Amino acid sequence: MFAAPLETFVAPARARRQIWRLLLGLSVIGLVYLAGTLLILILVVTLTDFSDSIFDHVNPRRWSEPAFALTILATFLAMALGPMLAVRWLHRRSVATLFGRGARVMRDFAICAGVMLSIWLPITVIVSAVEPPATHLTLTLWLTLLPLTLGAIALQTLAEELVFRGYLLQQLAARFSSPLAWMVLPSLVFGAMHYDPQMPSDTRLAAIGVTVIFALVAADLTARTGSIGAAWGLHFANNFMSLAVVSLGDTITGLSLFTTRFSVYDQSISPAIFLFDAAALLAAWAVLRWILSRQ
Repeated sequence: MFAAPLETFVAPARARRQIWRLLLGLSVIGLVYLAGTLLILILVVTLTDFSDSIFDHVNPRRWSEPAFALTILATFLAMALGPMLAVRWLHRRSVATLFGRGARVMRDFAICAGVMLSIWLPITVIVSAVEPPATHLTLTLWLTLLPLTLGAIALQTLAEELVFRGYLLQQLAARFSSPLAWMVLPSLVFGAMHYDPQMPSDTRLAAIGVTVIFALVAADLTARTGSIGAAWGLHFANNFMSLAVVSLGDTITGLSLFTTRFSVYDQSISPAIFLFDAAALLAAWAVLRWILSRQ
């Protein structure tokens, strides 16, 4: 059903689709991300004259502060640059090909973000009525930070989409025809990269499972539209709700208006909390497949 959009999206990657180029490209992405992250942290420490250690800026105990949450999200600039450099240096193709059909990117972003938010907002209201969250930021401060918050979340989600639904999906699909290679494998890697050893085992597995579901949905939407716009919009809306509206306790809460009164690290917490995420994702997927099939 999505052969034509997928082929259009993958076509620029076919000229240089060797596995060694992909592996070297992933190495470039990793090195650029590490080097860029270190540079950003050094700049933050230097320009703000912080006296504490650079590494304290990635200490989870400080993620409840807006400045540190913004710093963490800013490091994704380096992740976004990685695939851009990889496609130029190793695959000799335009950076624009990572995004797909240009005319659709922002349109699909807006549609998918709107649908995801329209599903998440009522779920959040209902859950909050049953389990009221704690106020974190004042409304005035939250609104003041909102432009920075939106920009930072847009950057963070775009960076991950460029790597997983852009570079990795394109290069694998150019080499292998099976969705197991270009859809399932990157989704499993995406889920594994969200592994948190501090979570209770059941909660950890549930969190990874929901993350894999998200990645599969994002890959499917990318294949159906021929651009990363849909996946980016879905990702942006999802992360906006979890980073800026109601954040789980003991995660990155610095930009959030509310936080849950429980922590994902509590031994007593039920993995069932992630059922809301799975339900919202699958509902959004069903609605978006219907909407996008008519365009």
